[in-house]
Amino acid sequence: MPQMLTTTKGKISRVPNTINWSIIQEFHRYMQSSNCSERNQNNNLKAIIAFANFIGPDASFYDIDSREQILCY
Repeated sequence: MPQMLTTTKGKISRVPNTINWSIIQEFHRYMQSSNCSERNQNNNLKAIIAFANFIGPDASFYDIDSREQILCY
């Protein structure tokens, strides 16, 4: 069964790094203001939350400075 947008939004608060948490919140607000579909919002949020969990609590998105850091994900 597909994951609903409300379920995905609930997982934002479980992102281990507070900087990444706030960036994801801001990105979600941007998508809402740009009238993105719920499906698009859900898919983007799932991907970015998974990446935030992958890089862990000690690194923020601002620390990503090479393509290899993303490709290893």
